[in-house]
Amino acid sequence: LRVLDFIRTGAEPRELSLPAVLSMMEDLQSFSRGDVISTEYVTPGQVLGGDRDPSPLDNQRWDTGLVLINTVWGAIALEPPFPVLHRFQAEGASFGELRQILAHDRAVGVVLLRLGAFAVGVLKADRVVASKTGKRYVRGRHRAGGQSQRRFERNREKWITELFDKVCQACRDIIEPQSFDHLIFGGDRHVLVKFRRQCPRLGRFESRVLSRVVPVNRPDRDSLKRANRHIWASRVFLYKP
Repeated sequence: LRVLDFIRTGAEPRELSLPAVLSMMEDLQSFSRGDVISTEYVTPGQVLGGDRDPSPLDNQRWDTGLVLINTVWGAIALEPPFPVLHRFQAEGASFGELRQILAHDRAVGVVLLRLGAFAVGVLKADRVVASKTGKRYVRGRHRAGGQSQRRFERNREKWITELFDKVCQACRDIIEPQSFDHLIFGGDRHVLVKFRRQCPRLGRFESRVLSRVVPVNRPDRDSLKRANRHIWASRVFLYKP
């Protein structure tokens, strides 16, 4: 089975792009009747019960939920990019709900940030609906010591604060006026934590924030376009039911 062989190539969950997941569903639906035993949808925050729970699913926080596909060749766990809304189990390959989750008609606010540069935008399908990018030079840490170092660190904190202020204003100008379903961050995790503390106005959108962090080396408009692949990707792995 091509899709199971692909997933099996790594011990860690594989990130599958949207086209790859759609192709996987088509493969599974093309099997003979009875080859796909059941499909189970698990909503975010719910704990799987019973002795059958596989170890990869134990003690894990699945922020967007899971789709569990049990076949005669093996079982597939898929963590979708966006939340599962209803918990249920169906016989055979039941992918209507998953297709709705993966639909490209939703809008996502994106904040990409590293020290020195940022990109803020709203994505819908493959389009950047609105965006703003910017830079603010922030020098690396000073290691000379003494008063010179303390003065440098004060200046560095000032540069970082100015950068965060610019990003927060960009969020206000670009993301807030748009109608969006989810908000996702990308870049340096430590920097993002500090930024979100300094930009409390984003707290009103906390319920829409996705936990995954988009990898990005240099935030710019091109990185916003490339972020689409990661935003709509799913994590997939095999388990023993």
